[in-house]
Amino acid sequence: MERYREIERTLLGRKITARICFLDEGINVILTGGDKSHIGAVSGRVPGQDPADLELPGHREGVLAREWAGKLSKAWRTPVWVECGIHYENLDKEGISRVLETCGEMLEEILDKGQKEDWYQQQV
Repeated sequence: MERYREIERTLLGRKITARICFLDEGINVILTGGDKSHIGAVSGRVPGQDPADLELPGHREGVLAREWAGKLSKAWRTPVWVECGIHYENLDKEGISRVLETCGEMLEEILDKGQKEDWYQQQV
């Protein structure tokens, strides 16, 4: 049975949202926000297998998708797929740093709360 959690932050006047679906076997995350939600990168981690990453041309969300997939898969020892698309119009380097920092804080909250509250209970 699927279980869902959502984490949201407001940055630069726009929302960034992580929607996490805990499946019976695995986790799926959609991380979107800014001015336009979309899919810019997808990253998958399956314990014991090579990573699977795809970043669409012209997009830079791959770093977030890879980080989230890697850390969540390691923490819960389960397959994880992360779809990421965050777009802010005319974002400068400082803005990019703030997006990365905010997403990092969101990930740490998910890891911390999720493990304390046992968000992912794998069905055996």
